[in-house]
Amino acid sequence: MDLEGEVYDMGSNVLFSKINELDQAKTIFDHEPFFEIDISNKAKIKILFLAGLFKSRFTGGVISAVSPKLISLDLKRTTNSLEVLSKLGGAANVAITTHDLHNLLQKQHDGGPGFLLNRGPFMNFLYVSNFNSNTWEFSVHWGGPGWIVLSFEHDSRDKITAGHRVIVSKFDLSL
Repeated sequence: MDLEGEVYDMGSNVLFSKINELDQAKTIFDHEPFFEIDISNKAKIKILFLAGLFKSRFTGGVISAVSPKLISLDLKRTTNSLEVLSKLGGAANVAITTHDLHNLLQKQHDGGPGFLLNRGPFMNFLYVSNFNSNTWEFSVHWGGPGWIVLSFEHDSRDKITAGHRVIVSKFDLSL
């Protein structure tokens, strides 16, 4: 279903616009996702920076396979993580897996066009579950020669400006 350009009104203040879906049903991984800092031409994914806590939070455990569908929601106005999660039904309702994150980065391994924003000051915000079923907020953006992956407590971001993209799974568009 192509939802690009539609506005999803979540109450009196429109928070999201431009909803897109990515069908991942046929994506299969036969290994754990591998994230490493490497911006060489041989890199499977050009990653310029991984947050220091990434390895402690997202390595060493088995994560479920990719989500069947991912949904991107572009922020129409400035907000914060707590409001985003509240409007979407909570972190557990929208969290993606490390396989999802790896798949998205691999599809745009060199920063080319795709599902993730890769232009200017705009970032992608994702809520990712680790092997302990804890959910963390990530911001992912293209930083010249590679992706920059940062991790936050999901209630610590006090401001997310309009134009950024939120990537979620398991979100019911019919709400």
